[in-house]
Amino acid sequence: MGERDQLRFELGVLLASGRELSTNVQSDNLDPRDVNERYQVWYTQALRLVEHVLSERRREFEGYYRSDQDSRDQSATISSILGSLSRPRSTGEKREALAGLFDPGLEQATFLHLLGMQLAILASASPPLLPEERRPDRGLQAARLLLSQGHRRAAGAVAGVVLESHLSKVAQRHDLALRENDSSSLPRLNRSLRKAGVYDSAVSRQIECLAELVDSCIRSGKRISPKLVSELLAGVEETLLNVS
Repeated sequence: MGERDQLRFELGVLLASGRELSTNVQSDNLDPRDVNERYQVWYTQALRLVEHVLSERRREFEGYYRSDQDSRDQSATISSILGSLSRPRSTGEKREALAGLFDPGLEQATFLHLLGMQLAILASASPPLLPEERRPDRGLQAARLLLSQGHRRAAGAVAGVVLESHLSKVAQRHDLALRENDSSSLPRLNRSLRKAGVYDSAVSRQIECLAELVDSCIRSGKRISPKLVSELLAGVEETLLNVS
């Protein structure tokens, strides 16, 4: 793998993992300790890539994490938000702070905004490094917003539309002749692409599972968990990144 391909791969992974982290911060089942650890690992890797391919924006990227010591800007940074976990406190106080750190409110909104700005900087490297289809999908962004607002079924339905649209475009790029009704059903699209050899049985099975999750969001009478919808969104994003 050449350097350009390696950079393309690293950028795709960092964008996907950063967006997944953003989704997790909005989840009902959030563990702030996990967010803290995962963000620090992600930030270290992302900063290294920014230094390499976007050196002129390194200072801006780092500024969302922490301000310069000489800066008079007292606005919250990601490090100040996450740092509240490590301040000396009694066991009870620490437990309470841990439970409330990312409750819907100012800290959560600030964290998501700052992480979003970092992701935008990272994505700005996309034109020279990533193909067009790997840029952030607006439909998927809308689905994440719906999920953050508690509209789980709607988020799942939008994710299904995004996935179906992407697979239709993949079929067109491969000059795959589809019957008219093949382009209006995820399962039929998936079978046609698999038979044409566009991807293997393992990928086909993954897409089949995503289609089942979409169907559960739309048709199931049972309560849909935010974790299930988050898994669906992550799976759709992975498909958008890897199936072309």
